[in-house]
Amino acid sequence: MWRMFRAALLGVVIGVIGGAIVGQVSYVRNYRDRLAKEIRSNAVMYNNGSSDGNGMIRIKVNYDGAGTDSEKDEKVASCVGNVILDEVEKWLGDDYSSRYSYVEMRRNLNMAMSRIDEIAQSVAYEMGADVDSNSQLSYEYFGDCGEECPAGFYNTLDVSLVDR
Repeated sequence: MWRMFRAALLGVVIGVIGGAIVGQVSYVRNYRDRLAKEIRSNAVMYNNGSSDGNGMIRIKVNYDGAGTDSEKDEKVASCVGNVILDEVEKWLGDDYSSRYSYVEMRRNLNMAMSRIDEIAQSVAYEMGADVDSNSQLSYEYFGDCGEECPAGFYNTLDVSLVDR
């Protein structure tokens, strides 16, 4: 009788510990995926480290909605940045960082500025923000974002959203 009780107790303990481990792994994986999507709108857009003196272009979406909460503003900016990155990848191919030089990438972005503005306005409108968009290439300061992107000034595709 004691053996069956001990086996049942051991089974429950192993089940609880296993469930906690599986739950923690699932939580970490979901958090990491969500975090990557949120950060992506402030991410490296182009990095061809093999040439052009390590030319890098980052994307930055600025939106400070009039009278709205900052959490919604951040969601709008993040979503706009993610969609722009996806669209650039569709236009140029998923291997554009290795195919284009830094100068060619700047030229491609300059030629697509009006299209980038259209996308930004459309995505923001879908999220409930009626905005005008102004995209330009600039030179911006970014805080520390890890080993690949230490704090410093970067060439940037700067997308500014302003309420209408």
